[in-house]
Amino acid sequence: MSKRPNVYIRIFSGDDPSGWDGESIAYVFLGFKPWNEMFHVLSQCDPDRDFFSYQRETNCQKWDVVAAGSLMLEEGCSRLAHISEQIYYPCATIVRARHKNKGYGDLLYKALIMAAIRHAKKLGTTNWTFGTHRSVGGSTSTSAMRVYKSLVRKRYLKPTAKQDHYLPGKTPKNFTPVFY
Repeated sequence: MSKRPNVYIRIFSGDDPSGWDGESIAYVFLGFKPWNEMFHVLSQCDPDRDFFSYQRETNCQKWDVVAAGSLMLEEGCSRLAHISEQIYYPCATIVRARHKNKGYGDLLYKALIMAAIRHAKKLGTTNWTFGTHRSVGGSTSTSAMRVYKSLVRKRYLKPTAKQDHYLPGKTPKNFTPVFY
């Protein structure tokens, strides 16, 4: 990475009226704007219309967003063990085309892992995994799977017996996200 972007993480609680779509647990933005400007941009977003508009190149350029994604929570039950399990998984992650292959996807997923750890601690949950979108019936791109392999190799994630499910490994310490 030639220049390290700022990392902004917004974690919602279940009763948070400012939650943009009611399903996401957290939103992560990587951008070069300082916190006060980025917060102004994010606070102006319309919950029903604008969250996924960061995927449009014109808005990415206007807002100076390098990469963004949301973290979802799926609550399931293991049929064999009858143990409730929570799966945190990234959804709608995007790295702008001109910023690909520079390590920003890796940084984005590290921030999503940190958001999952923080949310699970807040809930007091110990039985949870970090999964791919494919693990809950969605799709995961090949570039995202390369990021997962990289995170396992660097020990930020530990594979489990279930395919596409991971336990958190070491906590990323090479950046300081802003939780807002």
